Amino acid sequence: AAEREREEEERERIAFSGHRTAHTNSDSASDTTDKQSAKCRRFLVMGSMCLCVFIIGMGAGNLMASGSGESISDREIVDSIYDIGYGAPVESKTTPEEKEADSPYTLKKKRAAQMRKLRGGMKVVKKAYRSLEEYYHLDRKLFKNAVIPPSISGDLTVLVDRMKRAMLATSEKDRKFIMAVTGSSVSAGHDNFGEEAWSILLQDILSPIWHALDVNFDLRNQAVGGRNPNPHTLCLGPMVGHDVDVVLREYQYWGFDAGFERRYILTEETERKIWLDKGPRDRVVQAAGLEVFLRTAYRLKSQPAVHFIFLQHSEDEGSRPLSYFEDWFKPGGVFEEYASGDFAINAFDHFGTPFDHLRKRAKKGVRYQKNLNETGGKTVCDEDSEDNVADCPVDFDKQDGHHDDGQLFVNWHPGPLGHKVMAHQLAYYYMGLMQRALDDILIAEEAEDLDELINTLEEESKPKRLPSPKLCNPEVCKNPVKCAYSYLPKASGPDVGDWMINDTNHGWRNILAPNQHVCDLESYYEKGCFTHTTKSKLVNHTECHDCVKTRSYRDQKRAFSGNASAGWVSFQIPRSRRCGVWLCEPPYEWSKPIDVVNWHTDVKIVVNGRACEKFNGCFKVHQFGYKQCGIIQATDIVGKVCKWDGFRLDLRVFPLATLPDSACGLNKESGECEFVDEWDETEGAETICHIQNLNGTATCKANGGGGGGG
Repeated sequence: AAEREREEEERERIAFSGHRTAHTNSDSASDTTDKQSAKCRRFLVMGSMCLCVFIIGMGAGNLMASGSGESISDREIVDSIYDIGYGAPVESKTTPEEKEADSPYTLKKKRAAQMRKLRGGMKVVKKAYRSLEEYYHLDRKLFKNAVIPPSISGDLTVLVDRMKRAMLATSEKDRKFIMAVTGSSVSAGHDNFGEEAWSILLQDILSPIWHALDVNFDLRNQAVGGRNPNPHTLCLGPMVGHDVDVVLREYQYWGFDAGFERRYILTEETERKIWLDKGPRDRVVQAAGLEVFLRTAYRLKSQPAVHFIFLQHSEDEGSRPLSYFEDWFKPGGVFEEYASGDFAINAFDHFGTPFDHLRKRAKKGVRYQKNLNETGGKTVCDEDSEDNVADCPVDFDKQDGHHDDGQLFVNWHPGPLGHKVMAHQLAYYYMGLMQRALDDILIAEEAEDLDELINTLEEESKPKRLPSPKLCNPEVCKNPVKCAYSYLPKASGPDVGDWMINDTNHGWRNILAPNQHVCDLESYYEKGCFTHTTKSKLVNHTECHDCVKTRSYRDQKRAFSGNASAGWVSFQIPRSRRCGVWLCEPPYEWSKPIDVVNWHTDVKIVVNGRACEKFNGCFKVHQFGYKQCGIIQATDIVGKVCKWDGFRLDLRVFPLATLPDSACGLNKESGECEFVDEWDETEGAETICHIQNLNGTATCKANGGGGGGG
């Protein structure tokens, strides 16, 4: 068989040799014309300014293409330069090796090798798919019930076509498939080792399968624990990258709107309609928050598929917890246009519906809580917790219903077994799409329609126009957002430091935000974690284990920090239509340190040399919990120039010497003084706020604090 294949290749090579010779001869005959057009080619490679001058200077005339007797219009020259497919490009001389690589014979040979690779890859995909089913004893409900009905999803067309393009690409740069995760501590792997997170396991499963198809695969886990999803997910570009094919969003314990004040994401008309209809206000606000994320993702250059991840492990989330999600995207739903087939959208329910048959199979009265009690015995689950597989697993020993492999959940976070189940459910789904893509390719090859399929895929790859906003405020979700992002991990710039102007000798530094649980190497050694235990020196193994675990996490909440002595820090804000900027502080776990500035009182901002303050409408504060963002609206100061040049923004810390009495308030339930309003959830209330009795009435006063704010 190998001998016959070699003979066939030799016959094809001879058949195509005449074409290659003619091509070479025509090139040598055009040397004179090439010399005449050399000056044009030098202009074309000199840079954008010369390129523009050269094209504009031609007026309505024509330019003779190198090696050709046909004229090319100005329109065709411009289009060929930008490679968007009109007319023939201006040719330059190519080497014999390049001509050989682009010859029909060589291209046909490459395509044949590629198809052999894909046929072999199909066997790999099917084997892995079947292995997952066998690992769970053919329990297909655990996989298939994890996906919402495909009727609202564009995955079967849009995402499968994207997979086909990656599989059929001829260039190395296009032969890739990239997924990225944005989410919370669940996806960051907290309370486990970072390498046990479901996204890392998913990459371990899919990477060798894509490799078998000769496609480079990457899965970027960009999740950050202990942080609201908003407004940070407006920074999807630097967070996940503009080249991503699938964005997976997980924020299990946060609403879609979390981090936004309602007035920023809902229009007045929508707010009025909710009030008049007395409808489910929270549900509408959630939907508006989802739309903000969806539109931000679809504005990425690659216009990726968007998949939402839900754990849905507890009873209060309902037997079909994603029904409202389906209602939004079904025909007649508020987001029907997003599910019209132009975009790929889906959602996954990992421990709700997929575990329903396992809940029913478990005998009532013999299910036990996941943890042993103080005496080392088991505690029977009560009726209120029976549907929550995080607290009351379907089987004490085999908590996924099949394997004696540890705990499904360690607390509100999945355990290693829970992460494994999530990774397997997702891998099963994506491998099913890969099989569909390969089926379409191999059927087209057999019918000799492969070229037509490739042309169709190329045509369908163009970004689709977004529908008009349905619920979210156009001020937030209609116009694209430019973002500088300092958190880690991230796929690309810019960082906040990239927008800084380095003409001032300031003392601002990029640091880890306060209150993060960090175990540095020095303290690791101090604990004696590398020392063998003896009777004379005992090591706290729990502390060592937790230290190693903490060091395995990739997420870091980073920010630029400066105090009053750090001086002014300056930024050049890029041009924009709205002349608005959000400057946001990072979260500090559960509460805000007292020595961190309050944006209401401790910051001064200057825009293009003029004070930016509340009274002139230039500055206001957005607050969600304790977390604050300073919002600058510079239109009145800058005018229209910000649309072309942007503007300069200078910032400095001027902390209050003492806190105002309005920072403290009386908690009527506990009878204690605590921080309130813009000081809510700040640390130190027990030392700063105290009760005073005035005419028999208890009030709260502040007795100091402030100063030195970072």
